[in-house]
Amino acid sequence: MKSFNSMDRRLLVITQKVNNEDPVLGFFHGWLLEMAKRASLVTVICLEKGQYRMPEHVRIFSLGKERGLRKTALIRNFYKIVWRERKQYDAVFVHMNPEYVLLGGIFWFLLRKKVFLWYNHSKGGFRIWLAGVFAKKVFYTSSFAYPSRFKNGEVMPAGIDTKLFRSESVTRREQSILSLGRIAPVKAIDIILDAADILHDRKSNFSLSVYGDALPKDREYYESLRKKAKNLEASGIVYFHDGIPHYKAPSVYSAHDFFVNMSPPGLFDKTVLEAAACETIPIVSSLAFKDILPPECIVEEKSPEMLAEKIRNLFGLSVAKRQELGRRLRAEVIEKHSLEVLMNRVFERVSV
Repeated sequence: MKSFNSMDRRLLVITQKVNNEDPVLGFFHGWLLEMAKRASLVTVICLEKGQYRMPEHVRIFSLGKERGLRKTALIRNFYKIVWRERKQYDAVFVHMNPEYVLLGGIFWFLLRKKVFLWYNHSKGGFRIWLAGVFAKKVFYTSSFAYPSRFKNGEVMPAGIDTKLFRSESVTRREQSILSLGRIAPVKAIDIILDAADILHDRKSNFSLSVYGDALPKDREYYESLRKKAKNLEASGIVYFHDGIPHYKAPSVYSAHDFFVNMSPPGLFDKTVLEAAACETIPIVSSLAFKDILPPECIVEEKSPEMLAEKIRNLFGLSVAKRQELGRRLRAEVIEKHSLEVLMNRVFERVSV
């Protein structure tokens, strides 16, 4: 087997989707481009593919979900590709889906292919535990993530493309609040809307923009949000927008003063760091950000009243202080969580 310590680095990457237009998973397009700078060959297996633009030495193979193939056909295609391409990669990087480690683990063990798994969920169980047995390393970004208890777990930077995510030359609307991401109950957008009601009742002058799409299973939740915000929408305070491609998000972040994310306490949501990279001040409920954000940006309880109070206090910052905080947070993201820092770390590990 060819040594992975050589400059001729060849990597197999397995991910859910390759689509630069995807509002949620579009970021991985940038990850692949950064991997391509460090490898002579990148072979990618994805569950489905959409729009992408890659250099010639990045090859994309879809299992066929976009063609409506059944699960048995998807699994058959997986084995077909990993066997056919076995001489074209020396290590495997699986992003977020431990199922693929379970499917290919014995095969890669016999072929002496090192497997590296990226898994950042706080919830675990037997599936991720067994995948961790086959993996040489399990990467995660938050101390609240399930793999943090693994002996082969390793905390990593979040991988924010700070060249893409930066403050753009757009008008930043004063006292404007943004929520951006998938619409789902776990995101607790209802709490943000309740806080907006409180701010409106207290005569605060502000606007709230909600960007995102809901999966079919969460459509009822989305409709409940629209109903809850009906009066604020009619008053021109709350605005709902469809989800946008990942590469369009920086201009949206840059047009707002504050970004609110009420995800669960252990979730290290990358949108928070994207906002910070754009010098938009995040307000979060997840304690996973306590080493990055100042206390005035963290809501320790998922309470509309406490969120409204945090927002009101931040409204009181002068423009100069708000800009200073934004610059400091961007510098923090660049130093500790940029995509370049992440990929340097990843390739240091897979090259050993």
